[in-house]
Amino acid sequence: MKYLIICIFSFISIQAIAQHHHELSYEHVFNRHKDDKHFETKEYKVKHSGGNLIISGVADVSIESYNGSEVILSSQVQIKNNPHNDRAKGLKVLDSRGIEDNTGLGYSLTKKEGNLYLATMGHAHCDCSALTIKLPKGIGLVIEDKTFRGEVVWIKNFQDAIDMSLNNHSVRLEYVTGPMAIKTLHGNIEATFDKISQEGTINLVAVHSFVDVSLPSATNANLTLKTGHGEIYSDMDIIMDHEASKSGTGSKIITGKINNGGVNITLKSNFNEVYLRKI
Repeated sequence: MKYLIICIFSFISIQAIAQHHHELSYEHVFNRHKDDKHFETKEYKVKHSGGNLIISGVADVSIESYNGSEVILSSQVQIKNNPHNDRAKGLKVLDSRGIEDNTGLGYSLTKKEGNLYLATMGHAHCDCSALTIKLPKGIGLVIEDKTFRGEVVWIKNFQDAIDMSLNNHSVRLEYVTGPMAIKTLHGNIEATFDKISQEGTINLVAVHSFVDVSLPSATNANLTLKTGHGEIYSDMDIIMDHEASKSGTGSKIITGKINNGGVNITLKSNFNEVYLRKI
């Protein structure tokens, strides 16, 4: 009986998290301190080209690709200066990873072997809102976050490779091409592709929430759509492989191709719905 109660409570908690992510406003997350006089917008810039930007431990982040040569970080920041710890004045926060806040935004940004590494320093001395990053074209993106602090990863106008493994974040992708591999445990995934790269696979997985993807109707792709406890919806003209597909109670799998087939696209939700739309 105790085990059953725990399972029910866990399921309700997971559904509550998923509902919260469904209702959140991305614009609000990145503008919550915009009119707060106690916050100011600060920037940090560094020249870089090629390789990947590898992010760990960042809460809420918006990333946009642009034609430029500098990686630009910006955030609305309130410096705390340890108001409740006079003993810390003149000292800096130490981190077991050997990194320090060299951006003034509460993050460490370092270069190594052609890549950029961005890591949060926590909020010991910096009350920082969501982070906005402008990334020169030609730099790939890798994000891994296993905390429960973040709500949102928002990626716009991105034509390079994306690899993400997340715990709590919802993901919004606008005008992206792939290739990409994205998995989030408690958040949802919404993606709009302006075209599809044929250079690598696209794999989008939301374990406890939905996956909602919009593709150009002329896209050439091989499709695998999966859900464990939901439904699969689409208005695209899918040439279905009936032998490899599965429906009915329990898990559902739709496999097939659109137009002449092409890059492999997998959309999956373990406990929610999968939506595929044409634009």
